[in-house]
Amino acid sequence: MHYLAKPALILGLLLLVACPRKARKISPTGDLPTTTEALLARLSADQLTYTTLALFYKGTFLGERRQNFNLRLHILKDSLIWLSAGLLGIEGVRGLVRSDSAFLIQRLEKVFYYASLDTLRQLFPAYSLSDIANILLGRWPTGLNGLPWHWEPSSSTLTAPYQQAQLRATLDAAPLRLTSWEVSLPTGATISFAYEWGSQPIPHKITVTLPSDEKILLQLSEFQPHAPDLRFPFHVPTDYKRQPLFRR
Repeated sequence: MHYLAKPALILGLLLLVACPRKARKISPTGDLPTTTEALLARLSADQLTYTTLALFYKGTFLGERRQNFNLRLHILKDSLIWLSAGLLGIEGVRGLVRSDSAFLIQRLEKVFYYASLDTLRQLFPAYSLSDIANILLGRWPTGLNGLPWHWEPSSSTLTAPYQQAQLRATLDAAPLRLTSWEVSLPTGATISFAYEWGSQPIPHKITVTLPSDEKILLQLSEFQPHAPDLRFPFHVPTDYKRQPLFRR
């Protein structure tokens, strides 16, 4: 099962930091607000209502070889995000995000990663658990409203600087919703999320494109808002190596 190590670790890191793909289609703009303030107000008002949320995805990693996996997410609104990724019942990665910290267990290499959210905020636009969940759910992260956004109706894009990175969100008009996020890093690398929408109130497919042009495809299989009795198990074996999620 060691062939799962790379995609499982990349997936866990991406979801823990919630780094938002460039849209290939420019959507009609006729029903979109003309001012940045009005647009942000409409996006901020369109929030998914839930207290607990259970999600299950069928995933594919497209790199040197095609690798399939399963991903399960449990969300306790504004408090916890838990994830588990693996294949054929064998877990490769388990992650947990709290209001002040993030943790990742990489079982195949027996490594436990840890980070504070303050550290993540220096790298990616993840202000709170609500913002992280919203990026995963295709909703607007309201914690980013204070950034100096520039709205370009002709291309249906919102752009803003964040630290030394550049953020771009692309929108669809009918109904108003996000179709992609893109983060351009100071190194010139780009990481992006693209959303495809269906009948569910969240995207039914997410495509993550990495700077290496490798991709992670997530196809929604289960969507359970207000799921009862969600569990967030997270135990670190004593023989695992411990190291920070990011080194300065």
